[in-house]
Amino acid sequence: MKALQQFFYLLGFLFISRLLTVLLHIPVPSTIVAMLLLLAMLELGIVKAHWFEEIQKFLLQHILLFLIPVALSFVGVLHLLQDTWLRLLVIIIVSSTVTFVVTAKTIDRMIGKENKHVRSDTVD
Repeated sequence: MKALQQFFYLLGFLFISRLLTVLLHIPVPSTIVAMLLLLAMLELGIVKAHWFEEIQKFLLQHILLFLIPVALSFVGVLHLLQDTWLRLLVIIIVSSTVTFVVTAKTIDRMIGKENKHVRSDTVD
């Protein structure tokens, strides 16, 4: 029951973001606006992360089910990509590598700052 309530909270963020994108003519997908809105609310302390623990676990456990329709629709348009498949493959590999490296460096920095902060607390 708790996961269902958390799911409706997420749908609320999506609904609000959809209204914002339509009314304000924001040229960004409403799902992106919803994520940014949720991030802002989390950072401001208006919303707590633990409010979404149950639904987050459920969605992560079933993420492959959400990817099946995308994969099937991709197979349906595969013939359109015959001329550009090599370029697409290079773009996918390069962008994935860049994303991986930037994420790893960001996490390293965050852990370094956290360790530095912990060490300075123990010295005092």
